[in-house]
Amino acid sequence: MALLGKLFGGGTKLELKLDANQIPEGGVLAGTVFLTGGKKPLTVTDLKVRLVYVKVTTVPGQSMPKIELKILIDNTLTSNQALEPGSLSKYAFTLNVPKGTDPKGTYKVMAVADIPGVIDPKAEADLKVTPAVERGFFGFAKGPAAADAETLFAQFPGLKSTNEGELRDAISDLQLAAYDAEKNLIAAEPILARVIREGTPKLREYALRCWGTVLNNRARPEHIKTLEALAADPSIPERLLFDVTEVAAKFAEEGALPLVQRLAKHPAPPVRAQLATNLYLNADKKLKERKALLLELSTDEAPQVRAAAIRAFGDFFTSDKSMVQRVADALAKDPSAEVKAAALQTVSWAAHYSSPDFVYGAVLPQVDSPFLEVRQALADQASSLPDDPRLDGVVQRLLADPEVAVRRRMAWQSCNLGEFQRLAPLFVKAATTDAAVEVRGDALQGLTRLMPLEQALALYEERLAKDQAEVVSWGVVNGLREVKQEPAARAMLEKIAASRTYSEPARVAKDILSE
Repeated sequence: MALLGKLFGGGTKLELKLDANQIPEGGVLAGTVFLTGGKKPLTVTDLKVRLVYVKVTTVPGQSMPKIELKILIDNTLTSNQALEPGSLSKYAFTLNVPKGTDPKGTYKVMAVADIPGVIDPKAEADLKVTPAVERGFFGFAKGPAAADAETLFAQFPGLKSTNEGELRDAISDLQLAAYDAEKNLIAAEPILARVIREGTPKLREYALRCWGTVLNNRARPEHIKTLEALAADPSIPERLLFDVTEVAAKFAEEGALPLVQRLAKHPAPPVRAQLATNLYLNADKKLKERKALLLELSTDEAPQVRAAAIRAFGDFFTSDKSMVQRVADALAKDPSAEVKAAALQTVSWAAHYSSPDFVYGAVLPQVDSPFLEVRQALADQASSLPDDPRLDGVVQRLLADPEVAVRRRMAWQSCNLGEFQRLAPLFVKAATTDAAVEVRGDALQGLTRLMPLEQALALYEERLAKDQAEVVSWGVVNGLREVKQEPAARAMLEKIAASRTYSEPARVAKDILSE
């Protein structure tokens, strides 16, 4: 070869990389061929990629088996193209694997270039073609059949697009479809893998999240290796690393647990916080290591990490009552407002597992918290607190808070506290006397739930006449939305719709009437 190379201008090189080494029959074969130029100018007559079925048959009485090669796909990537010395040309390909392949057979993908004057460079890679329907030991189907390439591209044609917006939308639609347990879209994995590797930063994020959803409960060791390589890349953008934590949590039971454990000790607090959130939202609830990881993260030095872990503790209230006390302790003792706010959210769920005395014992001290964020969080969770006379005191105190931001959050909760009609006077007072018009407007929104309709409409008429501010109009419109079928409410909506004072509330009133 060395002598031939010198005589005929050798040095050409061909490499083949598959985006996935295992695909279902009828699926998508995708990869890239890299062609390196030699020592002198050459011409590529043609460059082909082939899918070959290799059948090996034992012949009785003969020591050598019979080997048959059957070309299933023969696709030309380029032809009659100049190849400059030392140049590197890249050819991506996407091919549809035919149906009816032999799951027990051997397959190879071959790339070969016809270059006059030199020995033709070649490259090959092994490919495993799996059945479209995975079956258990007794032959029963274990899940839905994998979609074939034709179906995939018919449903998501944008996957073939080179336009970033079209490709992004197709990936987004694919991810939504992949949440359906009755759909097996693993055929898209090679396409998504390429986008993860080569796409723009935003496309990589979309593709990685979709890839994790498509492969959830189907991840194989090579997928775990891909994820680990992404996590270890020192140049990976932080946003993409956040997505790695999401996929790692999904794959934890399928081999990614060591990666999850490493991410729990990542030097960047935002990454550890994202992992805690994804252990809560995306990890299998039956993952036995999940609780220990979250307990570890709940003692992290960074408040945002502790807060993210505390939010997940509610998942363990039924199996471990001590977790409720851990949340209450964080609410009482943690010095961070962020952690206290998270603990308030979680402890409010404890009403289903603990007595009202326990819940209010934990919550009531926070009514006078020096942290604005904590008082806001308490207002947000008021509708989740147990029905108890102490609830009235919480609402009354927060509606009288010195900060408008707190009073406004509490006023808006009139929408969620409609079952407690005894609270109506508190919200009426806020709607009519609060110094901030934003609070007055927000308090109006839930009055049609808290009091008889006739009284609520009369108050709405009065406020529209006296409080001529757009936020008040919004409060009335949103309150009327809940009772839009009532003739008196529709009459008021029609009046607002005809008003020229505030165009947006008028437009929304028209929309409500047309619903």
